Amino acid sequence: MRRTRIVEVLALVGLVATACSGGSADTATTTAPPSSMSSTTVVSAPTTTSLPLLSTSTSSSTTSTTSTTMPSVPSTTSSIPELPSGIENVVTVSWFNRYNFDVRGQVFENREVEGVLQTHVSLENVADDSQAPIYGLRLKFSTDLRVDSKGPIPSRVPDEVLTWDFGDVPEATEYVEGPSSVISFDLPVRFNPGMDASVSLDTITFSEPGTQTIALTIVARRDFSFWDFIFHLDPANNSASVVADVEAISLEPGEQVGPAGERIRVSPDRRDVAVDTLPPLVDGQTYTFEMTVSVDPKEPFTRYKPYVAIAWLAPSSSSPEIVRGDALSLPEVDELGTWDWTSAGMYTWEWQGPGLQYSMALNTGQP
Repeated sequence: MRRTRIVEVLALVGLVATACSGGSADTATTTAPPSSMSSTTVVSAPTTTSLPLLSTSTSSSTTSTTSTTMPSVPSTTSSIPELPSGIENVVTVSWFNRYNFDVRGQVFENREVEGVLQTHVSLENVADDSQAPIYGLRLKFSTDLRVDSKGPIPSRVPDEVLTWDFGDVPEATEYVEGPSSVISFDLPVRFNPGMDASVSLDTITFSEPGTQTIALTIVARRDFSFWDFIFHLDPANNSASVVADVEAISLEPGEQVGPAGERIRVSPDRRDVAVDTLPPLVDGQTYTFEMTVSVDPKEPFTRYKPYVAIAWLAPSSSSPEIVRGDALSLPEVDELGTWDWTSAGMYTWEWQGPGLQYSMALNTGQP
């Protein structure tokens, strides 16, 4: 498996998981866009539709001790068919540690910040000639550190080891919808995001159904290679779901390619919009993404702001590793803990990491 395949999905996986566990909150509330912008690329998403890949995620504005309940998945491990000779069932594992930071307002101007430390894994059952599920998948995480939050809620915690039972995972299950877990530690971390970011809104207060134009603007204060972002328009754990029903209307559900070559994915319910495979940014360059949503307020004079998360990866020289068998144990790094995948059956496990990811969310103090 090529390194680029794993790298491309790392940041987006983190964005979906970021919604489960928050970071330290900033207090900025101003709505003016960042200054000193150079050349700008305005992306208005096309309306052609393709594959509806992105599943709806939840969002939280503060760090909590629980998260979305993991759905129960039945297992059929009592009867596992053998694959034909020469056919392998390939699964890939994304693994990274992350520095996460939350901004309460619509604007962030680059500076050193204090966030929280997280570790995250995710698995994809790659579409291949096996056309077979992963049977009886289980994930365990053990650590000596204090865990501040975790998601999804573990199936059980035997002997202080967090355990998730995912059952049988179908063929072609992608990262954004597949088995994953994120752990937040009670450990503050300091870092410099290296960007200015803002969310401009033409309308904020609604007394009746209307539309809102959203423009995310990012100004690079250093070079960026692998970066992504996601809009959670009406997530379950965000106060937005209490005050209004919101859907993207300038985009169709499914997958499409933007004018700069970025991949745009809209969830079937139009409440999550993820953008990845973005072009690199150089220091001083500006990137803008614009879309329109419908807002149906549940009360008069409702204020609505979308939750937006941005993620980027630190450069890495690591190469993919391959393990064949019924289990994959990821080595402990930085004494954070160990991840262990087990299954019923023999598989080819491809993994790389841990990568180092940074993430920042805007409008976490909404509405």
